[in-house]
Amino acid sequence: MEPTRQPLGDATRHVGRTVRGLRKRQGISTMAMAERLSALGRRISQSGVTRLETDQRRIDVDDLTALAAVLGVRPASLLPSGGALEGPDVNAT
Repeated sequence: MEPTRQPLGDATRHVGRTVRGLRKRQGISTMAMAERLSALGRRISQSGVTRLETDQRRIDVDDLTALAAVLGVRPASLLPSGGALEGPDVNAT
């Protein structure tokens, strides 16, 4: 029996759109993005970059970190802020 694939969540879709916007503003092609990711040790093909930007590929924490490094931003800046996507305050007592 094949495992059921979970649909992509709002956070993944947000990251994909944010990556695409930053990449385009910086004039980085999907091919150059893939090459820079590979140079960092995170192999994502050109089609993989396109798929993550168009809600067709899941983005894990290692992807997020590498994408942020290539784009010159903090990983948190790629994530949605506020609203229901925030977790509990782990520092609350």
